Formats: sequence, structure tokens, C-alpha cells
Amino acid sequence: MKWELTISMIILAALQFFSRPAFSQDIPVQLQQQLENFAHANEEETEDDAYWQQLEKFSRHPLNLNLADTEELKELGILNELQIENLLRYRDLFGKLVDVHELQAVPSWYPALIRRLMPFITIATAFTAKEDLAKRFRHGSHSFLLRVAQVLEKSKGFENPGAGTGYKGSPQKIFARYRYTYKNLLQFGWLGDKDAGESFFRGAQRYGFDFNSFHLFARKIGFVEALAVGDFTVNIGQGLIHWQSLSFKKSGETMAVKKQSPVLRPYNSAGEFNFHRGLGVTVRKKKIEVTGFISFRKLSANLEKGAAQHAVVSSFQTSGYHRTTAEITRKNVLAQFAAGAIARYKTAGWQLGINTVQYKFSIPVEKRDEPYNLHAIKGDDWSNYSFDYSYTHRNIHLFGEAAMDKNLHTAFINGCLISLDSRVDISFVHRRLAKEYQAMTASAFTENASPSNENGLYAGLSIQPAPYWKLDAFADIYQFPWLKYLVGAPSYGKEFFLQLTCTPDKKLEIQTRLTRYSRLADTPANTTVMNYLSAVQRSVWQIQTNYIMSAAFTFRSRLQLLWLNGNDKENGFSFYIDGIYKPSLKPFSFSVRLQYFETSGYGSRLYAYENDVLYSSGIPALFGAGYRYYLIIQAKPIKQLSLGLRYAATIYTSQSVIGTGLDQITGAGKREIKVQLLYTFG
Repeated sequence: MKWELTISMIILAALQFFSRPAFSQDIPVQLQQQLENFAHANEEETEDDAYWQQLEKFSRHPLNLNLADTEELKELGILNELQIENLLRYRDLFGKLVDVHELQAVPSWYPALIRRLMPFITIATAFTAKEDLAKRFRHGSHSFLLRVAQVLEKSKGFENPGAGTGYKGSPQKIFARYRYTYKNLLQFGWLGDKDAGESFFRGAQRYGFDFNSFHLFARKIGFVEALAVGDFTVNIGQGLIHWQSLSFKKSGETMAVKKQSPVLRPYNSAGEFNFHRGLGVTVRKKKIEVTGFISFRKLSANLEKGAAQHAVVSSFQTSGYHRTTAEITRKNVLAQFAAGAIARYKTAGWQLGINTVQYKFSIPVEKRDEPYNLHAIKGDDWSNYSFDYSYTHRNIHLFGEAAMDKNLHTAFINGCLISLDSRVDISFVHRRLAKEYQAMTASAFTENASPSNENGLYAGLSIQPAPYWKLDAFADIYQFPWLKYLVGAPSYGKEFFLQLTCTPDKKLEIQTRLTRYSRLADTPANTTVMNYLSAVQRSVWQIQTNYIMSAAFTFRSRLQLLWLNGNDKENGFSFYIDGIYKPSLKPFSFSVRLQYFETSGYGSRLYAYENDVLYSSGIPALFGAGYRYYLIIQAKPIKQLSLGLRYAATIYTSQSVIGTGLDQITGAGKREIKVQLLYTFG
């Protein structure tokens, strides 16, 4: 494999030497960090690419800040609630914006934020034209995307295709999507997804893809604010009873602690679990907005014999994998009916909401008889109710949600954003969730993956002491009144974060951050009669540099150091350099990374966001010792056609086996190739 490393280093050197104008997918560093946190907390990457689709849509059709309403500004995914309210108030006081530089006069809008928004916004004359339905169907744009990826090494699951325990399908991962869009008013489309190892036009999938999805979504049809048919997501309040879109928690954006999203959103991503299938509609009459939805779909689940020897659902299968005989038998065995209603009252500065979600299952849910499952959802139906609010007064924004489940157990989240000065912002979030509280599809600002069994207080601070400096910090202290998985007693923890960003000019950004948490966990290999908890401390320090060397070439680097102190001490180290070559007047672009990593084990794993072809990303967990590199080539031979090629490889220096189970690969290297075609017209 030495020749591959040599080639990668030659390519990187060449990119540093040549610099001419390009294009490629790129997302803000802050979002990259949030995706890394998500991958670490969930030990998996997200398949929800809705954010990339939103950015691409706004890059083609920039949002006019003179016309944008609250919901459209939230869709950008960049502004917090206080910044949105300040912009709307500024427009009310001073009229329509004349120039983009005027945004610097909006309270809490700083230069770095405005630069981040520039590719996705415009300042234009504020006028509205009536958009009839026929025009929406005639004058939109069509796009068709086809992506094929494959790990080149043969894993254990593919060694004996005829074996009963192996994978039934081919090693290619195939993703196809058709989409029609007209501005922000109409969208419909279809997608199909086949994971590596799943059958394709044979066996269990004689008709093609393992997963198919269709959606139609329209906005602003008279008093109908939004209409969803097919697959869609529902986001309510602060996520205590229901939240299905990509959800972030603590990050370097210390003011981004409030969840914000339109209630209904179209769904056309590859994830096979977290969405609804049916009908949803939002109607608005002056200050009142009402949303209702109904959904029926089949879910994959593990079935076992319950106490009365009847079949029960012991766990839901959320991975979407149907590769082996066992996985195929679990597919679509559970029918789920869901319905909900959301009523909102909006006025100047205030928003109040009353919400409910109801579920009915064809087979009762009964988790395995473990102490940490004592309060888990049980039975063939479930329901949740909540009240949420937000209030803005000058430089203070308050928000929160109070929720209750079917068994009357409660959960509360309250927070505030305060702009003390044009250079100082603070945020607070307090949550109190009963150990018995449960919700089927929820994701709130909590330390736990699901909002339950937690009390905590978060405090964040953002300071800009000088024009080119920004300091972000937070402290979060929490406790868990009941047991958790791998934590056999009530426990507590704390996390501290400090980040300093220096941006001396538009070309250079240097950022350093330190994250440290301490929490309790079961003591491994304990031999006493009574298990006991021991403290686990994890500290990560990193420094990252982004340097725009020219209009064509960008250089990035990151150094990460990790210390893990528990029963076994572990350390981690990672360093990478990126070269991004984007000639603006040429129909191609390149991106390359070379990375070295070395950790003591899985506990000290490190994550680093990786560039990819359009609408895709990678955040692999790196542990052990070795090198990783990738090369991305994107080309646009004609206006309507975009092509993408990605080659990535990991070479381990201290092991001869990669992975476990059916994904185990014999050898010291793992290589993946990905090819994508995107055709747009109209």
C-alpha cells in the first residue's frame, strides 16, 4: 500500500502548487463539528441529507431577506431565534434592506455570520407575484441523481453468497433520486436505496430497491400554509414529544440551543425509520396556525415471546439493513398508525402551541426485562401531549416546552437567549425529565439520546472582544435519576467547553477548542457481588486552520489530541491536511485529504468530517493506528450534468483484521470507491 500513500502525497503537493478558479460542495465548519458530535453520540453517521438539499436549493435560488418570513429564515439552518427576530424587527422599523452591508446594523449579526450567509441570500426589491398552481408545475426544475458506492475488499458476509448466514445481495450501495422543485413552493419526487449486501431485482427484492420513498410537498396555497403527501417529517416544540429532522445538541455554536424548524417538512433521504408516511396539512388564519397529520407505515422490529406467550416487539430496527435471512425476516413485521395535531397562536413577540401525538401498533411493545427498561414504552398504543412557548422582548428570547406522556409522567425544558451587548451573548437551558417519561419519536436538548431520565442545567457564553476574535464557552451539569444502559445505578456528569476563533481577514481562520466531560459508568470486569460505578473523564483538544490561499485553492488542517481516564487510560492523536482546488471558470474541482491517526482503542476513537460528492458526507470513527486519505473529483462537462468520483482508503499499521462479524475484512486496508451522476434540467 506504500505506492498509494506516495500517489496521495504527490497529488496534495500538486494541488498546493497549482491554483486556478472551482466549485464543490462545502458546508460551514460549525455544521461539520455538529455532525461529528452527532456521530460520536450515536456511534453512527446520519443518512439525512435534507440540510445539504436546503443549502443547494438556496444557492440556486437565494432567499430574499426583504420577503423572507420566520419559517423560511429557520430553513437556512444558520440563524438562531434572536437573530431572526432582530432582522424582522429591523425591517419593521427601517423598511426594506437596500444593500447586504446593511446587515451589519442588525443587532447580533456579525461579519463572520454574514459571510457564511452570503451564498444563500439576496437583497432584492420586495414585491410578490401571484404563483398559480399551473405555473408551479410548469416552470420548476427536474433533477435525477444516481450514486453507486462499494468497499473494494471482500468482507466475511460476501465470502459465501449461498451460505445461510451471509449477505444475500451484492456489495454495491445504490442510491437513486428524482426530484422536481419550484422555488420554495412545490417539491415532489421519488427515491430508492439499496444498502451493500441487500438484494436487487432478485431474491427478497424482486422489484428493485429495498427502500422506496415518494413525497409531494406544497407551500402557500391560499390559507393552506403547507401540504405534505407521502413521506414527510414532523417537528414539534423543543422535541420533547416529537422531532424527526436532523437534530443537534451541544456544539461550538453556544447560542444554537433552541430547536427551530417548520412543523412539516418533505422527506426524501435514505434513512428508513424516522419519518411519517401519509398526509399532513398546515392551515393559517391570521394569528392562528393549525397542523394535522395522519400516517400509516410498516416498521422493522425484533419479535419475541411475551409473558403470555404472544409475540411482542422487543426492539425497533432503525438501521434499515435487510441483508441476511435474519434481517429480512424482521422487515416490515410491525404496522404503526400515527396521528397528531399542533395548534399555534402567533402574535408580535409571542408564540404559544398545544400539541398531541398518538400511536397505535399492530403488535404490543415490550422491551427486554432489564432494570434500565423498567420505564420503557409498553403496550400496543402510546400518546404524548405538550405545551410550548416562545417570547421575545428586546434583546431577550425565552422558549420552552412542558410535556406529558400517556401515563401522566412529565418533562420540562426552558431556556433563554440574551444579547447583553453587540459583542456578548449568553444562553441558558434547564431541563427536568422524569425517569418514567417516555416518547416514541423525540429528540430534545438533552445529554441522553432520548429525552427521559435527566435533570440538567446548561449555560453558554459567546464573546467578541475584538473584531477578529470570538470566544465561545459552555458548562453543562446533569444527573440521571434512574439506571441507563451500561450504567447500573443513578449517576451524574458534567461537561465543559472552550473555543477561541481568530479571523484576522477573509482568507484565514484559526480555531482552537477544548472539550472535557466527566461521567459515571459501570466498572468493567467487576468481580464483586454488587456492581459499582466509576468515573470516566474524556478530554479532547484540537486546533484547526482554514486558509484561502487564492481564489482557487483552500488549505485546511486539524490536529486532535484525546485523553480518556477511567479504569483503563487511553490516548488518541490525529492530524490531517486538506487541499481543495475549485477553479470558478473551469468545469471541474478537486479535494484531497491525507490523515494520520493513532489511538489506544475504540474508547478513544476520533471523528473528522470528510468532504464527499454532492449531498453526501463521511464521518468515520478512527481508532487503532494508521493512515486515511481520499480524493474527490467533480466535473461538469455540460451545464445539466454533474459527475462526482470519490476514492477513500484506510491503511492500518498495527492490525491485520478490520471490523467484526460479517463486516470483517482480512487485511490491513479498506478502500471505498463512489461514483455519482446528477442530471438537472428545466
